[in-house]
Amino acid sequence: MAKGNVNKVILGIANEEITFLYSPSGKTGVITDSVLCTGNSEWRSAIDSLFSKYKVQSSCKVIVVLAQGMYTVVQLPKNERLTDEELTGIAMVKDLEPAVQGRVLDYTWDFYDAKTGKNSKPSLNFVLVEKKLISMVAEIINDFASLEKITVFDLAMTEFISYYHAASMNKIKEKERTPYVPQLCLTLYLQKNKELTVYGVYGGELCYSRVLRGYKSLATDLIGGADDPTISRLTTEILRITDDFFTSRLGLPPMSKLLLVMNAEQLKNIAVSMSQNFRRVVDVIPINSDVESTESAGYSICKNTELVNVLKKDLSFAPLLGIWKEGILVSEKN
Repeated sequence: MAKGNVNKVILGIANEEITFLYSPSGKTGVITDSVLCTGNSEWRSAIDSLFSKYKVQSSCKVIVVLAQGMYTVVQLPKNERLTDEELTGIAMVKDLEPAVQGRVLDYTWDFYDAKTGKNSKPSLNFVLVEKKLISMVAEIINDFASLEKITVFDLAMTEFISYYHAASMNKIKEKERTPYVPQLCLTLYLQKNKELTVYGVYGGELCYSRVLRGYKSLATDLIGGADDPTISRLTTEILRITDDFFTSRLGLPPMSKLLLVMNAEQLKNIAVSMSQNFRRVVDVIPINSDVESTESAGYSICKNTELVNVLKKDLSFAPLLGIWKEGILVSEKN
């Protein structure tokens, strides 16, 4: 499994775009592409065109990643009296009802363990998706290939960040599975024309995920150094998150890695400024030529050409890469 999901298609589904990553059997590397849409009415034709273009066999397994905004996540205390089957069934209706608009029975849900502090009671993160959306996606995919599973953007990004963290430390082993790195990696993820998302991942677990409003302009703004007002405000927010949440609430050790996955014209200046403010080397995915060619003491660029070449096309492929690499890393508990 060390080479990732082979002979599989991983599709990112959003209202405005279908992203496509294909790993054919017998070939190295991956094929990536995307098709813009004006809504879900165009999903079928977009997927049809991609599968036809790359001659995807009907027997091919497909993993779908739902975009942010297509699902709801709510954290609730774990009810130890309920079985896993009951937690995904009618027993949770009353608890989950306030989390969604409309009838909760129009949704399907699953859950995963939430990261909590030593003195906190166990909690679960429930992920809810409308049943009609699941049915639509399953019907479309199964008309062209074979749907293996549906996951969500945040969990796919967790796999990407975890893989990057291990690879950057030369932890990946070719012929055996590698444990997740038991350290905190904080990632700033910014696509052009979208809001900034902060991810905190520790040992393969998603500890924190939040959209920070007001930083969309980082994609195009001129950055005036570490004292730039936008950089200063972002630094303050990140410090508050690390102090109040990761340290005080979860009891985690200090952040070991700060990763910038950002489509920003001033990426080099952002990296240097963040490095100065945090007094640490910052990791950067070098999608800009100035960052790639002028590595400085303030930041370290990703040297995994496989990841960099895909992400230079579009950062929206990051969660798809995470799913492609899924299975290479394992929990130390296993």
